[in-house]
Amino acid sequence: MPQPTASARHAHSVTRTLYVVITVIPPIALVVYLIGSLLLSGGQVSASMDTKWDPVIPYPLFPVPTAILVGLAAISAVLALIVAVSARAGDELGQRGLLGPTAAAMVSAFGFSLLVPDGGTRSGDTVFGQQWVAAVVYTAALVLLLVGVAASTAKSRRRRGADA
Repeated sequence: MPQPTASARHAHSVTRTLYVVITVIPPIALVVYLIGSLLLSGGQVSASMDTKWDPVIPYPLFPVPTAILVGLAAISAVLALIVAVSARAGDELGQRGLLGPTAAAMVSAFGFSLLVPDGGTRSGDTVFGQQWVAAVVYTAALVLLLVGVAASTAKSRRRRGADA
């Protein structure tokens, strides 16, 4: 069985790295938002909370537009497709490593929709922003990655069977 070329392996590696860099932006932004709100916005992280001390910066610390989160999620989904398609036998561990950042991005998109709703919809006392749409796109990226893991695992098994 022919080995993948160095350029194909390099393209997969670069795409996987780019995927991680793009996908961890929302979780990092959520952590910055939460810590910054606790320190600078008087402990108020959502509209339903009251300030606990005098804020330096009023709530919200920074807005998180739906377009930015959905755009990052769409880029991640395209990169997930490329990672899944370009995966070779033996790449399954690297692909499994992408599942955690993807899940974190899904949770952070949903978290932003609750904490800093953008164009929200009221559901009882809670307002859900439209940022939740990014969580759906990240779910699609997660499915693509899982398909890529399955395909890479199958390739590895076939290769081991051929080598035996």
